[in-house]
Amino acid sequence: MFQRVPCQRQGCPFLKHSRQNHNFCCHACQTSQTHGPLCENTLNHIANADFDLQIQNSFLKIPQLELEWRNRGPAEKLNILCLHGYTGFGQNMRRCIWKYEQKCSHIADFYYPTAPNPVLQNVRSIRNIPLSPQSRSWYPFENSIQYLNHFVTTEVKKPIDVIIGFSQGGHCAIQLCNVSHSYPLLSKLRGIVIISSNFSTRLNPQMKYLSSVITMGERDQICPPKMTKLLSNEFINPVVVVHNGGHECHASGIQPVYNLLLNLYDSERR
Repeated sequence: MFQRVPCQRQGCPFLKHSRQNHNFCCHACQTSQTHGPLCENTLNHIANADFDLQIQNSFLKIPQLELEWRNRGPAEKLNILCLHGYTGFGQNMRRCIWKYEQKCSHIADFYYPTAPNPVLQNVRSIRNIPLSPQSRSWYPFENSIQYLNHFVTTEVKKPIDVIIGFSQGGHCAIQLCNVSHSYPLLSKLRGIVIISSNFSTRLNPQMKYLSSVITMGERDQICPPKMTKLLSNEFINPVVVVHNGGHECHASGIQPVYNLLLNLYDSERR
């Protein structure tokens, strides 16, 4: 009878099967890469709590120069809606981009909804994706758009400035952009960040001028970079980041995202 034991990678929020012949829960931990949708397994609640505490403590170490921005005027923080990938969930997305949040926490508040739709039951056998009880899908997008409007209205209660979407969350972000004019708290959208996502639908021409960052991995086998590049053609003057990793929220995207948010935040002060 096998058991679930903690993954030996420091800070990993998942458990591994004791029958695995290595000390890690997934290939990403074994190769010191970032967790992605193929890595979602049973949560280790003790490690998960430690990770949340690590995030909170990291915000106390923001460089002094950035802290000074807090006192430079009455501009409100930006509100960022973060959409996880297929089989992910809100806290999983936060773990993927927590360094983004840490870098930008003095100018932006990040919100992490969990998609409302269950994952297809046969996805494990088709794609060999380990699922957790929290795993969710944004498809069908019609349900998710209604849910996100409700989430923003009841949880955020302020206009969303930027959407960050990873993988299937990027698809949902485009869908949300196309109908954002219909929802008061989404109608003032000013920026979008797409991470490792395929081109799935055309962007409303009125949204082409959004400030945008598109990131892709050269070794991404789930969303090949050539497909993500097609998506970048939908925007006017996007910042395109190509890194040497795979299907992940790569660290190379942190500075471009920070620059985008800082420009939007600074424009509120003028």
